[in-house]
Amino acid sequence: MIFPKKYTNEIVGEIGNTVNIRSNISCMEDINNWVSEFGELNFSHWNYRSSIPNGQRIVCSKKFVCQHSNFKKPNINKKGLSKNANCPATIDVTIKLNTTATKKKDPFIKGFYWSW
Repeated sequence: MIFPKKYTNEIVGEIGNTVNIRSNISCMEDINNWVSEFGELNFSHWNYRSSIPNGQRIVCSKKFVCQHSNFKKPNINKKGLSKNANCPATIDVTIKLNTTATKKKDPFIKGFYWSW
């Protein structure tokens, strides 16, 4: 995987096929830019699935699925032209609130690790 160079990215952990990445994304526009640049660098296309624009415990959250997933695609392929390959790849982005409680629990925010 190649990550966007415009943002600071660090792989925090890998569990099976799941990779956790920390990045200095601060708003919904940054999420869209990160995902589109990630798609261009890795020759993939990501479709928007859902979002939480404002939350009590988070700033915002957005979820994307691979274009080859079965999200919003019919199971019956009548003409043989479907791009449905049942791809399980997803991108889930969550921006945490920068509060005193978050600073206590999250070592990345506590140490002011990311330059905003």
